[in-house]
This record gives sequence, C-alpha cells and structure tokens, in this order.
Amino acid sequence: MPLVRQCLKPTTDTQSYLHVYAADYLPYLTDLESRSRPSLYLHSGGPPPASPSAPEAGGDPATSSPLPTASAATALHPELTQSMRGILVDWLVELSTEYSLSPPTLYHAVSLVDRSLTKLPPVPRSQLQCLGCACTLIAAKLHEIHPPTADDFVYISDSTYTRAQITGMESRVCAALEFRLSAVTPESYLETYALAARLPEHGIDVYRYILELTLLDYRYLQHSPSLISAGALCVALASLRLPWTQECTHYSGRTVGELRGVVKQILASMWGAEESSLKTVFGKWKTKKVGEVALKTVPRWEEFDWMGC
Repeated sequence: MPLVRQCLKPTTDTQSYLHVYAADYLPYLTDLESRSRPSLYLHSGGPPPASPSAPEAGGDPATSSPLPTASAATALHPELTQSMRGILVDWLVELSTEYSLSPPTLYHAVSLVDRSLTKLPPVPRSQLQCLGCACTLIAAKLHEIHPPTADDFVYISDSTYTRAQITGMESRVCAALEFRLSAVTPESYLETYALAARLPEHGIDVYRYILELTLLDYRYLQHSPSLISAGALCVALASLRLPWTQECTHYSGRTVGELRGVVKQILASMWGAEESSLKTVFGKWKTKKVGEVALKTVPRWEEFDWMGC
C-alpha cells in the first residue's frame, strides 16, 4: 500500500520520507516543471467549459483570475477551442476509469496533449481525439505494467482512426517534443503534500477530486503544477476544517496567503461541477466507492479567513 494511502501519523517512515527523500525530490520537480510547462496555445472560443464565476464560492468577479488566451497572432490552432479541449480531457478521464489506468497516466496524458499542442503545426478538430489517443498511449507505456495497445485505441475511438493514424500521431508527438516526454503534473506533488499536511485517507480523496477538476479547464495552464496542487491541498484541508501548517508551507514553498487566486478559481470549479456539461469527473467522484466526495459541501470563500487566505 502506498505510504500516502495510510492514515498519516508521525511515524519514522513518514519523517524519513519527508526530511530525506522529499528534500532532494521537490527541488528536482520544481526545476523540471519550469522546463516542461506548456505555453498558451488557444484563443478563447467562448467561455470556458466548467467554471463559472460563482458568487456562492465567494468569488469576486472583479478579482477572479483572468482567462488566459493566446492572441490572434499567437493562437497555434485556429480550429480548436477551450471547450473542445475540455471535452477531450473529459473523455480521457472516462477512458482512464474504464481501462483502470493509474492517475499518473491520466495526468501525464493531459500534459502531453497540452505540451504537444504548443509545438505541433495547426491540428484540425477532426484530429484532436486522435492526439488524445496518442498521448494516452505514450503515457500508458511510461506508467502502466500492461498498457493498452494502439489496436485498443482503435476500438476505444469507435474505429474513427486507424492503427496507422494513431501510431503516426504518436510519432509526431514524440518528434515535436524531441522525445522529452517526462512531465511534472499537479498529481506529482500529491504524495509529498498529503504527507506534510497529514491528510487522512478521505481527505486524500477530496484532494484527488479537486485535482481532476482542474484538468478540465484550460485556464489552469496559467498556474504552475505545484501551485495548482498546493491550492487543491488548501481547499481539501478547509473542507475538513484542518489547518494549513508550517509543514505545508515548508514543503509547498508557499504560504496560504499566496494561494488566494488559485483557491478562488478552484472553488468556482467545484461550485460549477454539478451543472457543468463535462460530467465525468463529478460523476466519478460522487459514487459511494470514493465516499461521495463530490457531494460534500464546498467550502465558502468566507471560511478561508481563519486560514489567513
């Protein structure tokens, strides 16, 4: 059982991981994330798919995070919109659940989609799902013991694409990224941050739900993966009425006050999840198997005053 799935107590193993391993691991992740973050590549194409500015979440429209867009001069894929990206990611979440792919595979696949779209020439909308298949195929090869095959993705896509098209797109992605396929995602920080915060197991499920919600929305690309993960941890702690401790600040490198912007954005995503047209993440995390965490009361912005946000 992974250490993060245990009820976290100040055990020798926990302290050893945090004080020895994490001390070297986190600087490496921070350096890698700075070198592997995608730039913005889409024009707005209408409102984002999942996250309205929700007054119930305490979001102030005047101070909400601006929606990142590429200018008309720099938008790399004129046929694609943020909504299309959201639909693709929603499908990838469904695919990962159906085929029991690990969380690192899902996050890595989405990262590869975003990174490749900053490098590839214009991708027509008809090829966007093929790109998602190819990126998931690559990620699965890196993380899974028995990854799906290209033929599996032909079946998954209802034969929309042939095996040659999927493997061809896989080659294009690898070439565009110069085979630099490693990526740091918000999920990369989950174990260390959860250990530092001493999250109980049901709190980790809340944390995972929040992180998956952020995958759907293109505007989270304005934040670094470590910031998104720290913001998700902050909201998970608030939902359990647990404090943001000195250990959280030490290992995340951020005070709770520095998380103000991303926390507001996450709360808006959570408030909009049930009514969103992208249902897979909410549906996945509202089941009894995962403790119905998506149905839990979402913290209101005012409740973060006691955390110093």
